[in-house]
Amino acid sequence: MIPLFIFRLLRNFRGQQTPIKRLLPLHVQIFLLILLQSIAAYGQEKIVRYNILHHGEVHGTMILRQQTIGKQVRLKAVSEVTARLLMKVTVKSIEEAVFENGVLVYSSLCRIVNGAEKINQQIQASGVSYKITEKDKTTMQNNYPINHSILFLYYQEPVNVAKIYSDNFKQFVGIEKVDSNKYRVEFPNGNINYYSYRNGICTNVEVNQFYNIQFQLVD
Repeated sequence: MIPLFIFRLLRNFRGQQTPIKRLLPLHVQIFLLILLQSIAAYGQEKIVRYNILHHGEVHGTMILRQQTIGKQVRLKAVSEVTARLLMKVTVKSIEEAVFENGVLVYSSLCRIVNGAEKINQQIQASGVSYKITEKDKTTMQNNYPINHSILFLYYQEPVNVAKIYSDNFKQFVGIEKVDSNKYRVEFPNGNINYYSYRNGICTNVEVNQFYNIQFQLVD
């Protein structure tokens, strides 16, 4: 609505010999400039969707929101997958990460299994350390700065990156390039993920655990 108003305003002045800045009061010029900058900043949002597959069948989805505001990158992933082992299991995860100037300043992880909360934690940069809050427990980690995390792998290909931070395990894990635009991450519990990219965009994630699944980008 507001962008349309600005467009019409500019169109009304098109073809006139007097510059717009001479026709508008200074405070209106400043307002329009700030408004246009805000629209440009908040317009840099991208939403991507992944199907979660098991044996080629879709068992869930993940929606990833990527927002860039100046030197800040905000990521949020919401996923839900239903598996049938001995019983029906539904896992919903909500993950967030905020990077400023390439450094993680905040992240959160919430995981709910069959309606019961299993994980709920937040990581907050505090000086040259990170404060980790899990329910009523707070600890400090001296691993600042964190430049890449697991969620960040959905946002950018990890070219020349040797380690990334796992919010789930609260530690750095190694990452290895195994093929052209394909990377391997092994976690402390033995699980292995493979991340594949096309033109810098994550297109596929293979999760190898007791219940193997794939995250496949929906074009």
